[in-house]
Amino acid sequence: EPKDAKATRVLGDAMAIPLADSCVEAVTVGWGIRNVPDIDRAHQEIFRVLKPGGRFVSVDMAVPRNRIVAAASRLTCDIIVPRLGGWLSSSEAYTYLPESTKRFMSREGLKESMERAGFSRVSFIDKFLGNICIHIGHKP
Repeated sequence: EPKDAKATRVLGDAMAIPLADSCVEAVTVGWGIRNVPDIDRAHQEIFRVLKPGGRFVSVDMAVPRNRIVAAASRLTCDIIVPRLGGWLSSSEAYTYLPESTKRFMSREGLKESMERAGFSRVSFIDKFLGNICIHIGHKP
């Protein structure tokens, strides 16, 4: 249940959000934009439902920019984590995230998609040695 009694949860398609225009103050997505078939369309929909002055924050995996960190990350995600996961359950469950990270848009690509949707002051912040990236955009 939402902590705010006025808040409601809505289940819907990120490319056709079942909400009215300009009706929410913020939208957050955690490890989800990578799973949307048309990221540009999802960004347009998020922009549409935000009120003027609203904010969009998206957190997801990223490929580290530093070559040494990127190599260590690949070793960990491609070999170590799937093997550990295989001992605990199914290694397939632990191979999806690194594979989807490799295919996912770059930081700059996501920023450009957000800007095409109408977001202003779009920025991104790397965390966890560049393995995680947070994108932030504002609706003017």
